Amino acid sequence: MAYPAERAVRNGADLDFRNRGGLDRDDRYRREGAGQVRRMPPAAEEFTADDLTARPMSSAAMTAASNLITAAGAGPYPLIVLPAPPVPRSVHFACSGRPRLTETTIDRSGGTMFTTRVARIIAGVAVASAASAVMVAGGPASASPSTATVAVRDLGARPDLACARVKSPTQPQVYVIDPEGYRRWIPNPATYESLFRSWEGIVVSLETNQIAERAPLDDGAFLGKAESQPHVYLVSNGMKRWIINMGVFDKGWFTGARMKTLPDAAMAAIPTGPYWSC
Repeated sequence: MAYPAERAVRNGADLDFRNRGGLDRDDRYRREGAGQVRRMPPAAEEFTADDLTARPMSSAAMTAASNLITAAGAGPYPLIVLPAPPVPRSVHFACSGRPRLTETTIDRSGGTMFTTRVARIIAGVAVASAASAVMVAGGPASASPSTATVAVRDLGARPDLACARVKSPTQPQVYVIDPEGYRRWIPNPATYESLFRSWEGIVVSLETNQIAERAPLDDGAFLGKAESQPHVYLVSNGMKRWIINMGVFDKGWFTGARMKTLPDAAMAAIPTGPYWSC
């Protein structure tokens, strides 16, 4: 789902805003030189942060944007896109990091105002009040993401957190970190309770949304075993992943209370994925 003015499509050296209101669809932006951004046409308006009206942001979004500015020049993070009020409950966006492209969702809650001094801010002001876009000088000109870039610093995978359940203090979503270190959203309480024995032990961290993300667990993901085999699998995302031993089972807070037992043929028909270990 696209919301007004929150997505841009990379098109060669240009960033072409495609939105359903606010910015003119023909407005184009070009990055020139190290971290320079120019609106073409008309000529870019240049502001310091003090000249720019602060936009309402959730604290998670504010942290992400602050990290971006701190890391300016270290990675391809040239664009912040912030809908002005009224805003949807969440903003779905793509962010580019090296070497992967990730997608995530930031919930907009509270009324935290974000303002930080940076060297230059190029602001495309919406014709209508429905939306606006803010561009911040980012990485070197050589950075060429294949789609929209936004102001979120991607910390990459965190295999050191494998099997942990994590969440942001500012958002309700709970994720599980898979053995490869990627966070996977647990889509609803029913799925959570079919897999895990308790809501205790969840790691709460402001860095949660900066961990690289993969596809969420399926709605209805379950633990299962074959009738004639002791192996327990996490069944989700079109595959079964063997939980290699009871130590991993306990560390992951899994529960056998709702485990499903399938006929051998039915379990064998599910494609086998990588082992679940941590």
